[in-house]
Amino acid sequence: MKKQTPPMEIDIHLLDLRYAHTRIKNAAALAKMQNSIIRYGQIVPALAVPENNNFILIDGYLRLKALKACGHDCIKLQVIEASEADSLFVMLAKNNDRQWRSNRAGSLNPGTSQPFYLFIWRDSQTIGQG
Repeated sequence: MKKQTPPMEIDIHLLDLRYAHTRIKNAAALAKMQNSIIRYGQIVPALAVPENNNFILIDGYLRLKALKACGHDCIKLQVIEASEADSLFVMLAKNNDRQWRSNRAGSLNPGTSQPFYLFIWRDSQTIGQG
C-alpha cells in the first residue's frame, strides 16, 4: 500500500529525471503551462518517489520544464512511499483512464463498465506468479 505525505516544495536539483526521455515535446502545451504558472503558480504537485537523498520524478515533467522556464528553482512535489514500478503503474493508469474517458470509450472490453486500468491491474497481479 502506498503512503502519501503532504505536498512539499523541494529544490529542482534534487530530482532524478530518468524518465525525461519518454516525454513528448509539445511547445503549445509548454507555453500554456508557463502562462498558468505565471498567473496562478504551480497548482498541481508533481509526483515522485524517494530514492536515497533524491526524488525520482514520475509525473510532472511539463510542470518542471515550465517552472524552469519561468525562473523557479523549486517544485511542489507529492512524494509517494511506494516502489518506483508501482508509482509508474499508477501514473500510466491515471493517464490511460483520462484518455479513455476523453474518447468516451470508457473500457477495454465492449459491454463492460470497467475502465482500462482495472484490466491492466488484474493482469499485473499475475506477473511473476508462475
